[in-house]
Amino acid sequence: FSHFDKAYDKSHFLTFSHKPLHCKLQMQIGFIGCGTIATSIATGFLSVDSNLSPVVTHCHVTRRSLSNSLALLSKFSPSKVTVHDSAQSILDVEDVGTVFICLLPKACQTVLPRLSFTPERQNIGSLVSTGSLADIRVWTSFPAADTDTDTNTNTHTRTMESQSQSRSQFGMVTKMICLPSIAMGRSPSLIVT
Repeated sequence: FSHFDKAYDKSHFLTFSHKPLHCKLQMQIGFIGCGTIATSIATGFLSVDSNLSPVVTHCHVTRRSLSNSLALLSKFSPSKVTVHDSAQSILDVEDVGTVFICLLPKACQTVLPRLSFTPERQNIGSLVSTGSLADIRVWTSFPAADTDTDTNTNTHTRTMESQSQSRSQFGMVTKMICLPSIAMGRSPSLIVT
């Protein structure tokens, strides 16, 4: 995910702050769970050339896993990374437009329903290996979408362009499938909607 195909317009998924910023499109993202994959994705976003647009200016991560969260903080400084004591505190940051769910499948059923998501100003990227998009929507109280026909063996996909035409900028739930080499920062991800 740290090296996007130049033909792919990631702005359809990554949501920008609704507050006016300088001419460059800037965004803040959040990670609920900070394991190896989340750490690699955050590192990729924060390492992108700042002359490009859009650019991730800040990552909000949970303490889980503390060693990974602190490593991100050490590598990028508090001006680019905030380590939160709770997942809810990330969701409460008004400028966080995209939240990546990076939890183990068993944890999602108990952790996510206790959180207050805001579909009117957030998108979700799920890196949960076995949860369907419909499950993630139920656990996060995001509205159902016309693509909730996916299962782990039969996933319905649409292009980001067609999805952006049929839905608002916020309230999207997508599933990211990371290729194994993303843990080493050398691979893109497949985004399924």
